Amino acid sequence: MRLVEDLVVNEDGRVSYKFRPSSFLCPIALPLLLQIYQSIAEVEGVTGQDVQVVGYVHAAELTAWIRYGLLRNEHIPKSSEK
Repeated sequence: MRLVEDLVVNEDGRVSYKFRPSSFLCPIALPLLLQIYQSIAEVEGVTGQDVQVVGYVHAAELTAWIRYGLLRNEHIPKSSEK
């Protein structure tokens, strides 16, 4: 499905990538993004993520939320916290 594109991990463990939902109006874009973000966060050595949402009707809003909303203490629980 190519949901993740241009994935790069820098030497400090920061991961950058583009998230492309399966369609411009994908009804499950947010849950997909959250699951991908959580899965990457659980990889040993990952220190942070830079995500850009592309190809989606609300791409700018989701990009801003994942970049800035999470930095303001919004928390996505890891699998072990559920």
